[in-house]
Amino acid sequence: MRFLWVNDKTEGGGAVKLFGSARAVLEPHGHQLAPFFGLFGPDTVDPEWEPLQPPSVRERDPFAIGLRAFPSRAVTRQLEALIDEFKPDVAVVQNVHQYLSPAVFKTLRTQSIPIVFLMNDYALYCVNKYAFREGHPCHKCLDRRYYRGALLGCSLKSGPMRLFESTVRAASLQYSSISDAFSCAGSVYTNGSALIDRLVDFGFPRTRIVNGPFPLAIDAQPLEDAAALGDYFVYYGGEAAAKGQNVLLDAFELLEEPLHLKLCLLRPSEALSHRVGRINAATKHRIEIDASSRWETGVRETVQSARAVVIPSLWNSPHELVAYESFALAKAVIVSSNTGNADLIEDGRNGLVFATGNAASLAAQIRRLAADTKLAIRLGDAARITYEHQLLPES
Repeated sequence: MRFLWVNDKTEGGGAVKLFGSARAVLEPHGHQLAPFFGLFGPDTVDPEWEPLQPPSVRERDPFAIGLRAFPSRAVTRQLEALIDEFKPDVAVVQNVHQYLSPAVFKTLRTQSIPIVFLMNDYALYCVNKYAFREGHPCHKCLDRRYYRGALLGCSLKSGPMRLFESTVRAASLQYSSISDAFSCAGSVYTNGSALIDRLVDFGFPRTRIVNGPFPLAIDAQPLEDAAALGDYFVYYGGEAAAKGQNVLLDAFELLEEPLHLKLCLLRPSEALSHRVGRINAATKHRIEIDASSRWETGVRETVQSARAVVIPSLWNSPHELVAYESFALAKAVIVSSNTGNADLIEDGRNGLVFATGNAASLAAQIRRLAADTKLAIRLGDAARITYEHQLLPES
């Protein structure tokens, strides 16, 4: 089969990981994949498909983002040319946030191509994609009154970009609602009970929602000697209020015994960096920020040797790819109770669960693993079994 993979961009998050995993699993069996990326980095698109990608824009250029949020004849022409050249049997649409408009759904439907909508956030109705506001999950815009998101500045950005991005996103969502773009998807593939329930609330028939693991093939193996794991905890990913980094730092401030935490962050803010400095100066803890490493250039090895990975998300996430990667590396994880990650975990068997947003609850679970190496190893072994039985993509 021929799969057309449509995605907002290749840089940041798990987008390019999922595309790469899909290729690694499908191409050995004779299937073909072609990308259509709103924004792509060097060497992330095969040369044969690069001329058929959307017109180039600069990353985080507000004017480009504003224009790309709405139907673009230039983008449509490129997509139609790629379809004509590749002749896909199925289109997988992952994200249409900033550099692609929901109008791609209409183009694909016009071309009579079946569409699978791969949902890993709340972008189909939420201005900031996390369904998160003022420190808590927020699903008010299920009623499709998107202007509210613009008036309240629901973007997770700060400063002037907050108002700009929230207004653009609200207008784009209003267009998608009026044009009924998302209904063009024949099926939705996602996971996490909270997200699935919200999709049904939004209007997707439950019969069109497929609940399954994301297709992520992990390019790493657990430590050969699990007993040699380090004494540090690790958090890695982007910095956003919905991801709960501040709850993690709150928990460390409650812990009296000296502990070691590594934060592998994409573009850490000045405020977070200053807070880490204050904690280090006022306590016996050692908190390190690594802003330069990525999964392939150091983070993978950092996770491999960690005592545990902490995923303190505050939003009602689906499964997060950090959990998959941690499980594959036989790593103990500590996750929030109201996220899709908790759907994967039986507390005390293959990981630990803490009450979402509760720093004292998180501190107790960190303290528990810090004091019990055997427990960390046992939870990690069970996490690896969960990965092999439930999350490993079929070959």
